[in-house]
Amino acid sequence: MNLTLSIGQHSMAPNMPELRQVSGEHCESSFVLRVIGPLDHAAARELVEKIQAEFSGGRRGRIVIELSQVTFVRSSGIGGVVQISFDHGLRVAGAAGDVKKTFELAEADRIVRFEVDLETALSSFG
Repeated sequence: MNLTLSIGQHSMAPNMPELRQVSGEHCESSFVLRVIGPLDHAAARELVEKIQAEFSGGRRGRIVIELSQVTFVRSSGIGGVVQISFDHGLRVAGAAGDVKKTFELAEADRIVRFEVDLETALSSFG
């Protein structure tokens, strides 16, 4: 028996992990992290590790997490984003549809500033 669960745009079939990618780059005076695929515990851990490597020694920075290609969000992913916001200037860019709605239901949008796209997020730091 093959069971497939569908949640929003995400389809999760047993034994078929979804592709996940987290990459980082400097853009203007900010560090931009792009997440592709699920924003779950593993992706959140990878985000935190990349930020720790980039901002070693307790340095703080401007960070944008770009989520336009995220397929779904788990609570651990939201927790990772909120954790990052406590230590750095943070904007989340490109979250839309079910992804943005999930952050809103968790009331994370009260803690983290969301912008419609990367350009707006970068310029919002002033």
